Amino acid sequence: MDNTVEHHLKERIKELNLLHNTAKILQDHKKSVEEVCTELVCYLPPAWQYPEITAARIIVNDQKYVSPNFAITRWCQSSSIFVENREIGVVEVFYLEERPESVEGPFLAEERALINSFTEMLKYFIQHRMDDAALENAKNSLEKRVNEQTQNLREINVNLRTEIEEHLHTKEKLQSYQQQLQQLALQVSLIEERERREIASDLHDHLGQALAFVKKKMLGFRGENIFSGHNSTLDEIITLLNQAINYTRTLTFELSPPVLYELGLESAIEWLSEQFESKHEVKIKLKFKGILPTFSDEVKVLIFKSVRELLLNAIKHSGVKSFRVSSISYANSLRISIDDSGKGFSLVNDLEYDADKMQFGLFSIRERLLHLGGQLEIITSPGNGCKATMVLPNKEG
Repeated sequence: MDNTVEHHLKERIKELNLLHNTAKILQDHKKSVEEVCTELVCYLPPAWQYPEITAARIIVNDQKYVSPNFAITRWCQSSSIFVENREIGVVEVFYLEERPESVEGPFLAEERALINSFTEMLKYFIQHRMDDAALENAKNSLEKRVNEQTQNLREINVNLRTEIEEHLHTKEKLQSYQQQLQQLALQVSLIEERERREIASDLHDHLGQALAFVKKKMLGFRGENIFSGHNSTLDEIITLLNQAINYTRTLTFELSPPVLYELGLESAIEWLSEQFESKHEVKIKLKFKGILPTFSDEVKVLIFKSVRELLLNAIKHSGVKSFRVSSISYANSLRISIDDSGKGFSLVNDLEYDADKMQFGLFSIRERLLHLGGQLEIITSPGNGCKATMVLPNKEG
């Protein structure tokens, strides 16, 4: 074989050995960049034409890795390492002694291709390691953020549970207070009605009878003294007595209508409608469907007072002169409605108290009904009238 051919063949074998060893080392994913560069830099000198006087250096991110007997000379061949368009290092091969000139100083064209290929392989390895590191950092950062957020969520969850428990406790207290207030309102209403009934009884039994007795005496006195000259004065006194008797009777009925206790709720509502028609010059149409249940006196008083308040509220604020009062008795409930075709109004927070819009009466009625196990339904809107319906459980159903 020709010596020249043999020489070139040996050079190519050296180059292939370098590339083969490099590929083998770079395939070990457990090795770090530092370990790889420390090992590879020693494989570079034997691959060059004059290995006995060749030294090499690899610089990556300011870290330097050198072969044995390394020295810097003016005979250097280098290839820069670029990752993501940024130079992060360089691969350098030095001859320690002067050698004949070739294609690139003393270096061969094949050596230029070799160092470029080696650098390219090293570049991809470093880039892969950098990507792995970036991915690991991102993973660690994400895990840290997840852990932090998880801890925050745990703390928020603990705080939220505490707030929920406090809210439930507060809600229970409010419900207890509401029940106590409803009971108190009911008791106050019943006490008021008992006092009104006692006052009405006193007016009827004492003042009314006393006035009637005085009137009887005055009529007898006028008959016995017909020619006394005081007839006109006696007539005036009798007229005043008649007015006082009528006023006492009216006041007695308004304070506590006996018809409610003697004839029942339906008759009391009929009497109330007649009184309102006479007093307020309105027309009230009554409609009763089914037999009204037999309630206790306390419940009848609350229903009667609520009907009176709803009817009075409609007369005051509807702007019309015609109203309807109706009741329907079902197996399990009683519905009593007062409705009109007046101007209506806007409900505020489901009948919460709004003094400016005169809704305290509705609120009060609702609380009474809730305590009795019932409810107040309001259907109204501006310009579309109002229908207020009391719904009560039928205790006999």
